[in-house]
Amino acid sequence: MFTPTVAAAPLLAVEATKARPPGPGFAPGPDDGAFTSGRTPPWRTVVDLILGMTHEVWEERRVDRLHDYLHPDCVIRSLAGTVEGVPTVVRDTWAMLGCFPDRLQLGDAVVWQRRGADSFHTSHRITSLMTHLGPGLYGPPTGRRVEVIAIADCDVEDGLIAREWLARDNFSLLRQLGQDPRLQARALAAGSADPRHQDWLAAEHARVRATADGSADAAVGWADEAPLEFAGAVLANAWRHGRSRTFASHYQPYAVLHESRPVASGRAEIERRCAAMRRTFRDVALSVDHVSVRSDGDDARQVAARWSLAARHDGEAWGIAPTGREVYLFGMTHWKLVAGRIAAEWSVFDRLGVLVQLFRPALR
Repeated sequence: MFTPTVAAAPLLAVEATKARPPGPGFAPGPDDGAFTSGRTPPWRTVVDLILGMTHEVWEERRVDRLHDYLHPDCVIRSLAGTVEGVPTVVRDTWAMLGCFPDRLQLGDAVVWQRRGADSFHTSHRITSLMTHLGPGLYGPPTGRRVEVIAIADCDVEDGLIAREWLARDNFSLLRQLGQDPRLQARALAAGSADPRHQDWLAAEHARVRATADGSADAAVGWADEAPLEFAGAVLANAWRHGRSRTFASHYQPYAVLHESRPVASGRAEIERRCAAMRRTFRDVALSVDHVSVRSDGDDARQVAARWSLAARHDGEAWGIAPTGREVYLFGMTHWKLVAGRIAAEWSVFDRLGVLVQLFRPALR
């Protein structure tokens, strides 16, 4: 959200994580995500905060407001790097605005979960519209207009954002700018790497390899009391199994998959896209790290999942021949379920960040 969000109705909610198993299911109630301590005026609710601060920082260019919204020791994780502390976030935000001074961060969805009086987990999906008008990380200005989807998961503690996990498809961004992402990945891999970030990637890779849950292999359908099991089954079938009957039980025939670019319309096309990824990455270990759900009407749900993969690169990856290297990636997925099956999906992970790993020494 900070380096590069209309909310689901706050009527029903459930959260599932590896550390905290899901409860009995949805908990009907009037909770609208309101803050109670008054620390976050003028934003009354957590959705109000996420949408309002994003507009202030990016559209109004009030970057200094980050000091009011972020915990002083905040940590932002992405495949591209780890950012710690508000001054670094402020610096990176100004750098991005230098490249894309007309950047708009358009809110698509916020799926939130209360953890305490003023503490929440949020997953917010953003469409970035911007024009490459300034020099910087992306080279000389090209004048090109780009559109990129990002999803950011945040831990909000006492009204301040303490941790964020950011997924943005920088591969698509570079392609839209007319650049070759493979060349950028080689250049980034040849540069000096942040040892703390590299240690985190290796530790996450080892965690997923050690703790991946094989029980996610079952073809589990949607049930309000088991969102974690559903998310695991959908992702396991997409990345490991590819069973057509399971796709049919998970996806509506009219389902649409939204990536940065392009869009896959129809269950058959989504199945084809997943098959291409399975040819690229083998020996996949999957961890579903967080799942949140909001009601979206009588028979509809909005589901947000954050997941991690450890895999071996055994097939061509976006123009890169098989390397046999181990990679780690995390991604975010938002699903809109209608009548118990997925009608729309937004899935984002940083393909450029994966390519950088392929050009650096293997994780193990």
